[in-house]
Amino acid sequence: MQTPSHLVAPCHSWLIPALLALFALTGCAFAPSVLPVVPTPSQIAGNLTQAESDELEHSQKFAQWVADFSVFARAAGIDEATLHIAFDDVRFVPRSVELDRTQPEFTRTVWSYLDNALSPQRIVRGQDKLSQLRPQIDAIARVALRNSGRSPCRDLGHGEQLRQ
Repeated sequence: MQTPSHLVAPCHSWLIPALLALFALTGCAFAPSVLPVVPTPSQIAGNLTQAESDELEHSQKFAQWVADFSVFARAAGIDEATLHIAFDDVRFVPRSVELDRTQPEFTRTVWSYLDNALSPQRIVRGQDKLSQLRPQIDAIARVALRNSGRSPCRDLGHGEQLRQ
């Protein structure tokens, strides 16, 4: 069977190169489908101080964590709008890592930490707050006692007061 002559495109010598050029230019007009490769700290470490290099490495690890967590969150049903609200302005803050690594409860002995954390003023403030909130605490404890038969405050020495 022959193809009708009116369906056969005329073959011009310029048509194929023109189409190839058009496709090539169209491909250049769109952004790449993969993210650009970010150099690792070791690749640019020669230009940075150790602190800058560490900060860059932490920033990259944090960005990777955000990307990985976003994938996990999407899979769990979190919508894009929520992810944008949560992560669009998020950034790595080096000071937060510094403070995390020097928390006194992890860098001091237990007794040294407690000596500083439990000052006489804090103890007095805590006792005052306990006095202020005593009616609410007792009411909660009574409900707990009724529901479980055991007072959560018994071990604190308040169980006998609550039985009245």
